[in-house]
Amino acid sequence: MLDVDDFMKLGLPNPAENPEQADLMLAAKPGFVFSNDAASDDLVKPLPGRRGAHGHLPYHKYMHATLIAAGAGIRKGVKLPVVQCVDVAPTIARLLGIELPHADGRVLEEMLITEEGE
Repeated sequence: MLDVDDFMKLGLPNPAENPEQADLMLAAKPGFVFSNDAASDDLVKPLPGRRGAHGHLPYHKYMHATLIAAGAGIRKGVKLPVVQCVDVAPTIARLLGIELPHADGRVLEEMLITEEGE
């Protein structure tokens, strides 16, 4: 169970300041998921195999995804630290020459070829 103090650590808004933020959040322990059946007596159950599921906090290493980028505009051989999912769309938009002024993430400049060709 996560409360307001936990929200701040995760970069989530304070419910007192943002009415869209829940007052309480639940997170499944590693190896467990929440049931899709609200009428079930088993609201939490063991993770079924290796498929994805919701209900886990993003800082667990097992939640990290792989990002591989190649092609026009991408520097070869760049190794990035863990990136945020919200950084992918602004980066792709930059490559496509599209503006995303209200995107939450940042452009991953360190993986892009600059105008100088580097």
